[in-house]
Amino acid sequence: MKKSYEELQILLTNASEQIKLGSYWTHYKNPNKKYEIKDLVIIEETEKVGIVYESEDNPGIKFLRPFEEFFEDVEFEEKIIKRFRPLS
Repeated sequence: MKKSYEELQILLTNASEQIKLGSYWTHYKNPNKKYEIKDLVIIEETEKVGIVYESEDNPGIKFLRPFEEFFEDVEFEEKIIKRFRPLS
């Protein structure tokens, strides 16, 4: 089902209340690396929110991950942990 512009805008607004542009996060596989949140976008194929982020080590190369996946729990070294954690 095709979402309206207003529905897509609401999705982006809601997402922006949960993650701030310019904030820094770490990934469970590379806890010493910092990733900056660059943008929130709509993934055309799914009409879901995606998070665009960039590694501090590789400026200019941006990655896209679906919002739900960014915040999901993963199993790592026999523990359940967050895929990304915010840096304060």
